[in-house]
Parts: sequence; structure tokens; C-alpha cells
Amino acid sequence: MEILERNEPKGLSDAKRALLAQASDEDLLDAWDRDHQGAALAVLIQRYSAMVLSVCRRRCRCDADADDAFQSTFLYLAKNARKIRHPERIGGWLHRVAQRAAVAACQIAKRETEPMVEPTSTFLDPFEQLPRRHEAMVLDEELADLPEHYRSALVMHVYEGRTLEQVANDFGTSTGSIRGRLQRGKKILARRLRSRGVVPVFAFAAATVTAVASSTASAASQSLVGSTTAGDMPDPPIDLTVLDKLLGEGVRVGTSVYVATVMIAGTLLLGLVTVSAQCCDCRRVYTEPSP
Repeated sequence: MEILERNEPKGLSDAKRALLAQASDEDLLDAWDRDHQGAALAVLIQRYSAMVLSVCRRRCRCDADADDAFQSTFLYLAKNARKIRHPERIGGWLHRVAQRAAVAACQIAKRETEPMVEPTSTFLDPFEQLPRRHEAMVLDEELADLPEHYRSALVMHVYEGRTLEQVANDFGTSTGSIRGRLQRGKKILARRLRSRGVVPVFAFAAATVTAVASSTASAASQSLVGSTTAGDMPDPPIDLTVLDKLLGEGVRVGTSVYVATVMIAGTLLLGLVTVSAQCCDCRRVYTEPSP
């Protein structure tokens, strides 16, 4: 990745940090793109780390792949900041990039052959977590394929918990306009979810249940922020040309098949419960070094 120069003093004052923390997404993106302020990029990473990491972990079978997708999502943002046409909608933009990055982390053909690694924490109780994870993952897939103006409003209001007034202010429009977008977006989303056998209200609840803890997201963002402000921009774990291709397809990508098989027999109540799930490979994504 191209080395980006930064104009960020080591002793950034608390007052400036406070200003950045209150700045809009559009202003932060502009500060990163035009003024090379690493602190502005850091605020964006921290602001959306929980949403992005949650999307990645729902899709990926293991933490290593999810972390690769998480890092690649924000490094893709850092490289392509100038290309974002609607910076006020960056939440929806990041959601779609994260969903595609997670697909890439699971499905890229070139992988290292490794033994099975430890699964993500969401699989500690497979019998309970599998249906919820599946519902939330289908929601992510369908949300990623919504038109951007619907997707962004839903991400900001539902995933990020912002009020109608806050979303309207961020988007530079009226609350009535945002209310209309949310209603139309939810209607389209509900129809698509039901066509896949998923009840919308359960899917939204599952997205909340399967969201990563704030402490987990904070740790992930701090690690990434440290690498992006230490000097040269690190190479993303996932080849960004692969991510470009997935983002350019404009169709549903990487629909997963989950199979839950329950077998009852034996001595405890009705027997032994066996749950198996077909998900993405847990092997790490391998990216060839640049020549």
C-alpha cells in the first residue's frame, strides 16, 4: 500500500482530541484525506469498530479471519477515502465493505493449510448461538445489498443507535426524510429476509445479541490505530483487489449454508444433541507479497 505522510504531532492536545471526538464523519474523513491527520482516522476507526468487528465475526468462523477482515476494512477506508462520494454515509459504506471483507477472508482461494483453530467466542454454545448467528449474518448480507441511502440510514439508526434527529443532522436532511428512508428500507429488507426464511424481528434482535463487547472492539481498534499511526501504512491482510472485485459485483455475495442436525438418544433426557454447522474455512487468508 502506498505510504501516506501524516501531519500529526506526537503531543496532540487534549482540546484537539476533544474536537475530533465531536467532529462529524464527513469532517473526520476530510481531515484524513486532505490534511493527513492520523488522529482523525483513529477516531473513525474507534467510532465504528464495534459495528465492523461484529459483522466480521458473525461471518467468519474464527477470530483470526475476522481480525483480518476487520483490519482490511479500515485499511481499505484509509486508501479509498477520496473516492467516497457521500462521506456522511460512511457507516453504511463501512458495513458493506466489512461484509465483503469477511466474505473474502472466508472464501479467497489462496489459503494456508493449517489445522483447525479455536472458534470465535460466539460458538461457545453452538446449540444456542448458531440460529442467532445465522439470522444476524443473513441480515448483514441483505443489508449490504440495499441501496446506499437506505442502508446507511438503517446502519446509523439501528446498528449505531443514533436518533432520527442525529441521523438527519449527519445526512443534512429532515427527520421526515430519514423516517421515510427507514420505513422503505425496512420494508425492502423484511421482504428479502422472509424470502430466505428469516423473521425480521428475530434478525434485528440477533444482530444485537451477537454484537461484540465494547471492550473487545476497543482492543481491536487500539491495535489497528497503533499500526496506522506508527509510520508506514501496513499492508492489509486481504488483497484489496479481491475486495474491489467483491464490492463491484453489486449482487449478493457468499451466501452461507448452515446445517443444524439434532440427534436425540441416550441417557440424559432424550439423548445426545449433535449440532454441526457448515461455515467458512478457518484457515488464514494468504496474500502474496507485492513484487
